[in-house]
Amino acid sequence: MFIDIVREKKSEILKSWQNRIFESYHPDSRKFFQGERDRFNNPVGACIKRETETILNGLIENVKAVEMMESMDNFVRVRSVQDFTPSQAVNFMYLLKDILKEACAEKLEEPGIIRELIDFEIKIDRLTFLAFDVYVNCREQINRIRLKEVRDRSAVLFEKSQRKSDEAENNNNPNGGVG
Repeated sequence: MFIDIVREKKSEILKSWQNRIFESYHPDSRKFFQGERDRFNNPVGACIKRETETILNGLIENVKAVEMMESMDNFVRVRSVQDFTPSQAVNFMYLLKDILKEACAEKLEEPGIIRELIDFEIKIDRLTFLAFDVYVNCREQINRIRLKEVRDRSAVLFEKSQRKSDEAENNNNPNGGVG
């Protein structure tokens, strides 16, 4: 059975998946994310390691996609604040599909394995759609925050401008601003 192959090779699959995700980062960042073990010094690396393991375990144990939302949210939230395009941010799920095919390549000709692989990939696709939703929501939230900051800065600049204008008007009026 396909799922038995995945269980048997889980450590290898997980390590390969994490390494491919780390490869999406700049070489200096990648080295740090992979090497630094302290989750407080390396929250991105810790998140990648923790959430990929949770997601893979959820897929293996046939946990519903919505029940894995917290892990998806944690993982994608990190990628949404980095310089990833939407497709790059959620591509980590498709990396898993390739790794699974590689892990069970020698067994693909056995009866039923391809069908089970396809079913497993459908679960991955569903999670990918959820990941994209999370990414879009995070980016919208970031954009709202940025827009608020621009509005707040504009209001402060306008107030300063008004004060300077009022001061200049008062200085030009010999009665000290009394009309």
